Amino acid sequence: MEHSEKAAAWVTGPDLVRLIEESGRGSYIPETIYRWMRWEPPIPIAKRGGPGRPHQFDPEAVFVWLDANMMRIKVSDGINGEFGEDETHSDPRLEKARQQARLAKLQADQLSGELMKISEAKAILLSQVQNIRAALDPLGERLAGMIRSDMSVAEIKAIGDRERDRVYERMADAEFF
Repeated sequence: MEHSEKAAAWVTGPDLVRLIEESGRGSYIPETIYRWMRWEPPIPIAKRGGPGRPHQFDPEAVFVWLDANMMRIKVSDGINGEFGEDETHSDPRLEKARQQARLAKLQADQLSGELMKISEAKAILLSQVQNIRAALDPLGERLAGMIRSDMSVAEIKAIGDRERDRVYERMADAEFF
């Protein structure tokens, strides 16, 4: 097959998704194709797109890549919550691989400090709520001392807005939390 004949068979992401589904290799969304482009090895791209031009994919090359990476795709899809209801749930090897991948991700997140114990999170949130209350509690008294009976509604609103903004500024201060 000549280059021009091959190029004529190339498709964009949305058409590739349709062809993958028609081939019985799964049901995906175009964003999944672009996620696979960041994998190692990435999904084969016949021709890179540019501004306003989509990437082009050779379906035959993509099917070879899909078949070679199917177990990895199913594990990744399971972790990302993209599993559809199909026979892949009954494969014990797949389930074990998914569980191991989830555990590894949780352990990595915990080591990197992205996860914390619920009791630690509660203590931090309680402290923040107490700081917010401390900032808001005196607001009523401050406003009562500033508002006079001869003021217009616009003047009272301006005072309220100014004091509210002061509270917000204090709350936005990094030391507040």
